[in-house]
Amino acid sequence: MRLEWIKGVKEKVTVTLSPQVIRKIDRWCEEMKVNSRSAAVEHFLQISISSDEERRLEAATEAYYRSLSDKEKKEDRDWARPSSRQAVHRLILDEKE
Repeated sequence: MRLEWIKGVKEKVTVTLSPQVIRKIDRWCEEMKVNSRSAAVEHFLQISISSDEERRLEAATEAYYRSLSDKEKKEDRDWARPSSRQAVHRLILDEKE
């Protein structure tokens, strides 16, 4: 596995991990053919950070829609209907091609 997106200037830090976590990292590195614990840890942190950002965006989106007035919700639905129909129409056309 190539972790090409992990490039650029790096800053060295020290972390203390349990032997169990280190064994899991080493096993993952071996299975995925990654030759660096640092690359593995950075990979796992990037996944965690991305997941956290996605959860925050979902929560903010949900909060936004929950905050809409009934009038705003109706307007949103009215705008969404033509878009949904167009998307379905496009899917049908794509399947025929």
